[in-house]
Amino acid sequence: MRGLRLPAMVAALVALMFFSPAPRASVPQTWDYPPRITAGGAANTSQTTTAETGEARAEGISIAEAGALGLSIPLRQIYPGASKILAPPILWSAGTDLAGNLFIGAGNTGEVIRIDARGTASSFADTDELGVRALAAGDRGDMFLATFPTGGVYRLTATGSAEPWFDPEDRYIWALAFDPLSGLYVATGDRGIIYRVTGKSEGKPFFDSTETHITALALDPSGNLLAGTATGGLLYRFSPDGKGKVLLESGLSEISAIAVTPSGIIYAAAIGEEQIQAPRKPGEKSDLMIEVTPAADGSALEEPTDLPRKITIDLADLIPVTGAAVAGKAGRIYRMESDRSPELVWRSDNERVYSMTFSRERGMLFGTGGRGAEGRIYHLEDDGSATLLHQLREAQVTALLAQPGGRVYACTSNPARVHLLDTGSTAAGSYTSTVADAGHEARWGAIAWDAEIPAGTRVELKTRSGDRPSPDASWSGWSPPYAAEKGSAIASPGARYLQWKAELSRLTTDATPLLRHVRITMLPQNRPPTVAGLAVLPPATPLTETRAPKNGGAAAETQPTTEPQGEKSSTVPPKGARWVTWNSGDPDGDIVTGALWLRQRSAAPAEFTLLASGLTASPYALDDSKLAEGAWEIRIDVDDAATNGTLLRLKDTDTAVPFVVDHTPPRVETRRPAAKGRNEGFAPVEVAATDASGTIARGEYALDAAAGPWNPLPCKDGICDTPAEFFRLDLPDSAKSLDVTIRITDSAGNSATLNVAARDRKEEL
Repeated sequence: MRGLRLPAMVAALVALMFFSPAPRASVPQTWDYPPRITAGGAANTSQTTTAETGEARAEGISIAEAGALGLSIPLRQIYPGASKILAPPILWSAGTDLAGNLFIGAGNTGEVIRIDARGTASSFADTDELGVRALAAGDRGDMFLATFPTGGVYRLTATGSAEPWFDPEDRYIWALAFDPLSGLYVATGDRGIIYRVTGKSEGKPFFDSTETHITALALDPSGNLLAGTATGGLLYRFSPDGKGKVLLESGLSEISAIAVTPSGIIYAAAIGEEQIQAPRKPGEKSDLMIEVTPAADGSALEEPTDLPRKITIDLADLIPVTGAAVAGKAGRIYRMESDRSPELVWRSDNERVYSMTFSRERGMLFGTGGRGAEGRIYHLEDDGSATLLHQLREAQVTALLAQPGGRVYACTSNPARVHLLDTGSTAAGSYTSTVADAGHEARWGAIAWDAEIPAGTRVELKTRSGDRPSPDASWSGWSPPYAAEKGSAIASPGARYLQWKAELSRLTTDATPLLRHVRITMLPQNRPPTVAGLAVLPPATPLTETRAPKNGGAAAETQPTTEPQGEKSSTVPPKGARWVTWNSGDPDGDIVTGALWLRQRSAAPAEFTLLASGLTASPYALDDSKLAEGAWEIRIDVDDAATNGTLLRLKDTDTAVPFVVDHTPPRVETRRPAAKGRNEGFAPVEVAATDASGTIARGEYALDAAAGPWNPLPCKDGICDTPAEFFRLDLPDSAKSLDVTIRITDSAGNSATLNVAARDRKEEL
């Protein structure tokens, strides 16, 4: 058997396990297959942190809905086999005659293919139609077939000719069912009529529905006819005298297949319209592309010379975004017993059920397909769960036919193949897991598993590792089989990626092993924390927090501001202090703590001294009131010791940043304005400001009140950026009698004021 991917239900469980919160580097992580389920029904992902890549592959392995791995049913391809016969693209139907010959109805060629008991395939009959949609065996060894698009019924003769048998007015014939007592039932569309044919050209309407199509037929052990419809997705039951009853309203658009057990339990498959998928990436085309080409004379366009010769339209762009789909919208299976309401036993959002059959030895089997998926064959368990028996490379499993003794034929489409599910179980099989991605270099711990291993059977597990997401020649080879089911040290070398393989086998016994659970532990290598953006804000500068700081993540992003912005809250440092801010984080999600170090800059710089430690988040309020005036430097060190301990900790340091401590306000004095450059009608006021330690930051003035309101007073050269700046204020003649107060602030936030009285200005002038 060739490889297969994880079934959809297992992949969903694995997704819960693999995508989980950030790891803690010092705590061993686990990789479970399948993920453990808690009592509340949720996957336990508290310590499961490993991501997955690639696809799981199985050979000769069945996968239960809960993820358990067992040996599958043997599968072999019998058509087209090793011959060079050209297979049609679609196989619609299958049936057998009394001699055991298998007949297959093909699509797009309209032929009937016969495979004899020796497995030899041949083209048995050609109908000159597009497809043979249905086959039904009669009671005399004859075979009936239905074609489309003309909707004819034929009887196959022993020589391979197709004898016209019944020709209704309907265009499509979707299904046939033969009852020795009632005759041949014919299901049609576009008018949704069921005909009963009792002889050549002897057919009459049996049931005329309000549905558009009758899509599926089957007979129960009592001779009642079961009929499925589209587009209402109804299931009817008719007695031989034509009395009908609706057994099921599926809520989907079509009943695609019906199967009945010898005890009379009915299974019906319903399918819905496949959801149209828009392109996943910008510029990516969907499968709904159309091209419009103008006529040669340009009549399709008003101005063809100004437009491209071809117009491409992607209809997916025109489809509105829909809400969440109803669960199981693509495919459902219902179970119906006498005097009980229909029970939904299986559903899928991406697989449609195309075929069903009941085998006395195998139970209920069904075949599926889906958009972008591969055809699958499932076994429906008594508890309603589904076990994946085989996943094929073909797109759909369009027909299943059970034979006495447990053999089952599976017909596929795109491309057309016929597989035989043989009797017994495979003697051996293997399952290769997805690839575990630890995120970076990791040290592997132990592998443990839970399995049922009857006498005469065996379960072996191996591992391999590498630093590429897909196994290649750079990976290690498979390890020897691990011995201890309860836990064996993993022999594969440390790397970023790991994969395990389980090999199941049986010797001379009908019993088969079952692997229920695999757990792997690992310890990703610790990675250092990071710190950057160390800054010392001017004294009394408010701090705007754009998000709350968290341990183990990046520190709060901050910026100085004078006003709150939107919903942000402005925080002013304590009196006499200034904010020190930084950004820190850890790629492993470890708790990061920081330490600030301080020293004064001089010709012979001193050593840094510890200012504060154990800081878990920015900012820190630095009280510089006791620091000497002058130039200083501050540095921050961070480490992850809180998570990894002192011996295993890693750290990072940000470059020391300078800042100035300045407690002295600037010196401000008036200057006599030069006579040249005075503006007519204005009285000028000029002041000079100097600062010993920093730079002049801004100037302001107020008239007749030292408390303001304060008005901006620009530097004379337009930019306040040096220790010495000049300011000029031109007052209109109407304000000559008013006092003026000048306030100058330096870069450290120190301010000095100077009052220039009106009489003093007159004396100067």
